[in-house]
Amino acid sequence: MGWTVHPVHRNPRSPNPGFARLPILQTPGQYMSAMITLVASFLLLVVGITLTAPPLKNIYWKAELKQRSIDGFDSKMGFINLNSRATKLRSSS
Repeated sequence: MGWTVHPVHRNPRSPNPGFARLPILQTPGQYMSAMITLVASFLLLVVGITLTAPPLKNIYWKAELKQRSIDGFDSKMGFINLNSRATKLRSSS
């Protein structure tokens, strides 16, 4: 069994046969009206999101350093001495 494609019944008098299933968009004036409405609603959405969004957080490390003191950081990683462990491994063999 194969797939069959059913043809779309188009109105030959329609200026744009691609909109056969959307009869309101078959005339060019209504198509432009719909496009203008779409663009206007998108711009209104962008403006609304921009005005109601909370301010962005600063993600730079420099700003993080301004908020914390040097005592707030974990400095243990800077003092780990790996040479002492390596000498213990070498001496045991």
